[in-house]
Amino acid sequence: MSEQGFSPTTILSNLLILLLPVPIIIHELRIPRKQKLIIFLTLGFSGFIAVLDIARIVLLQVGMASQEVSAMFHDHFSGLAEC
Repeated sequence: MSEQGFSPTTILSNLLILLLPVPIIIHELRIPRKQKLIIFLTLGFSGFIAVLDIARIVLLQVGMASQEVSAMFHDHFSGLAEC
C-alpha cells in the first residue's frame, strides 16, 4: 500500500488526539487556568499538524497529476521534434 493510503488514518488520529481530551481538560482537570491554556496550546499543535498533513496530500496529488500531464505531452510531442 502506498503512503497515501495511510494519510486518512493519520489525519483522523491527529484530530482524535486533539479532540478526545478536551472535555476532560475542561470539566474534570483541577489545575490553574494558565496550565490548562498550556495544555490546549500543546494539543493545538496536533491540529496544526493535521492541517499540514492535508496540505501535503493535496500538493502530492497535484504534483502527481502535473507529472502525468507533463509525461503525456512529452510522449505526444517528442515525435514532432524528430521531424
